Amino acid sequence: TLLKEQKPEKTPLTVQIDRVTLFIIGMAVLAFVSILVLGLFQGEPFTKLFTIGISLAIGSIPDALPAVVISILAMGTVAMAGKNAIIKSLPAVETLGSTSAINSDKTGTLTMNQMTVRVITTVEHRYIVSGEGYSFSGTIQRTEGDAQENLDHLLFPCALCIDTEISDGQVIGDPTEAALYVLAQKGGINVPEFRKNNPRIASVPFDSEYKFMATFHHHKDSDGTSCIRAYVKGAPDVIVSLSSYGLMADGSAKKLTDGDKQKILAENDRIAQRGLRVLAFARKDIDPEFFDPKANLLALIQDLTITSLIGAVDPPRPEAKDAIARAKQAGIRVRMVTGDHAVTAAAIGEELGIDGRAITGAELAAMSDEQAVHEIDSIGVIARVAPEHKVRLVEVLKKKGDIVAMTGDGVNDAPALKAADIGIAMGMSGTDVAKNAAKMILTDDNFSTIVSAIEEGRKIYDNLQKFLRIQIANLFMFILAFLGSSVFAIAGTALFTPGQVLWIHMLTVAPIGAAMGFDVSAPGIMTRKPRRSDESIIPLRMYVRLFGIGFFMAASALVMYQIGHRVYGSQHLGQTMGLVTLSLLNIFVALNLRFPYDSAFHISTFSNRRLLYSYLWVIFGTILITESRVFQTLFHTVGLTGELWLFCLIPGVVLFLGGEFFKAVLKEKRNSF
Repeated sequence: TLLKEQKPEKTPLTVQIDRVTLFIIGMAVLAFVSILVLGLFQGEPFTKLFTIGISLAIGSIPDALPAVVISILAMGTVAMAGKNAIIKSLPAVETLGSTSAINSDKTGTLTMNQMTVRVITTVEHRYIVSGEGYSFSGTIQRTEGDAQENLDHLLFPCALCIDTEISDGQVIGDPTEAALYVLAQKGGINVPEFRKNNPRIASVPFDSEYKFMATFHHHKDSDGTSCIRAYVKGAPDVIVSLSSYGLMADGSAKKLTDGDKQKILAENDRIAQRGLRVLAFARKDIDPEFFDPKANLLALIQDLTITSLIGAVDPPRPEAKDAIARAKQAGIRVRMVTGDHAVTAAAIGEELGIDGRAITGAELAAMSDEQAVHEIDSIGVIARVAPEHKVRLVEVLKKKGDIVAMTGDGVNDAPALKAADIGIAMGMSGTDVAKNAAKMILTDDNFSTIVSAIEEGRKIYDNLQKFLRIQIANLFMFILAFLGSSVFAIAGTALFTPGQVLWIHMLTVAPIGAAMGFDVSAPGIMTRKPRRSDESIIPLRMYVRLFGIGFFMAASALVMYQIGHRVYGSQHLGQTMGLVTLSLLNIFVALNLRFPYDSAFHISTFSNRRLLYSYLWVIFGTILITESRVFQTLFHTVGLTGELWLFCLIPGVVLFLGGEFFKAVLKEKRNSF
């Protein structure tokens, strides 16, 4: 039901591209209508005006935008696949790069998913367990208690109350159960043979709602009386609440008082504070005459005899701590969600470097929306989570304005994966339901892969901004140049021929824009704060800046036209000088806008080989269109002298130096705050 309730939404990128596209189309239509109206008012023939207006509109609209966006996202998808992140939806590439909050499962993502039992506590004894991973080498050694007790009450359920197999060191099933399998082996039980000799006659499978598992087996008491014994394992607080007795070292059962239960829970907290995951074991003997394996077995799980607690460790991935630190530096808040006890989860979160206090999923659910949004920044770990708690966490963060990534591997994780802006499923341990609900799949189940993918996503978004900046600057340039020419009667509607407009658009702006779209990562890209979910891909201040650049380019083209036309007496010379000026200006615009807040006097200016080649092409193409007789005929251009080439270069140099001065002023203002 939760999964059906989650409706697909447009990604932040899709929304922003739609807005920019509408803006560009609107401006192009406005320019077309203006040229048409002004031209008719000045007595120009409609056919000529329509042709020039269409050319202007084509020159203004970045028709390469869909192809460039798709290509950028596709190349990003390929790059992420090489880093073990499979993207199912192209826009999700950028969404990941905009992520400001990551809710990560603990087991297998932040940790190794290789559980190993470290400590055992019974009523009168404590033990430590040696050995690593899923090797059967290791011992169980007593650290507290007088006489050695019989540990069959612990080892039997470790062998029987699990659904996991280990074959040739490979685990088939749950890692926590694998740790119990290994513990039974270390305690001297041959698990496969023991299972054959003690077959399961019924079971209650584990469920996150009641947080325990039980199996039923034929058994004989010490006096030889036959019974059905239920072995139960689960969350300590749940098992304690279901238990009425405690197993003593001599095998007798003691009625538990409230004080006894508090002592057990205190021992649970003591183990959990070491970052260990704690499981409790209990049992119950049932008269065979009153046992029906087809009846409601849950009703039998009460008045249990609690036998022991075990503490198992799932070591944090060595790279996870570094990845969390990188995410923190990038302004991304990492939260850990887990089914563990809150104390255990808090200890692991602290070890991993996750900021914030630990609360339970129930505590989050009990908060009002306003309270949850207010307090969420102080929360770093959510323990004892149920599926609906994960969905609530996603909704709270989205309401706060975060772009949320959510990891998960189980069927119960699917609603939260679908609700998140970017759902991330585990490729190795994930279920098909989780993978279908997610937009990204980690083939290595590793948290550090998420951070690497975020860096790739940020680069993609940054490159889309670079591409749009140079396109919009030229959009403003075309509109202002043609309108200025008509309004001030400089060249009427004949500032440039349709062919010249298309040359600038297709063979000058497009190559530079495409190269910007496939740029390398900008310096310090992972030290920036994530963008807000409602932030425009081109902010208002940048639009103002692009308008200023477009205005300067248009003014430069008009001035050069005037020099050629008025001073040298040739309209074709004026058009050629304007064309050359705009072509060279685009190189300097690219140098200025590639890193809009960092100086171009840096080695990174030469880091994009494609962009350097596009600069060379623009220079070569500009020479070709002005100095070749064939192109002079096609595009109505004329050759220029060295002096005129120098004139055409001056606006570009002025724009470049002015841009560097502007960046220096901006940097000084930022440093002063």
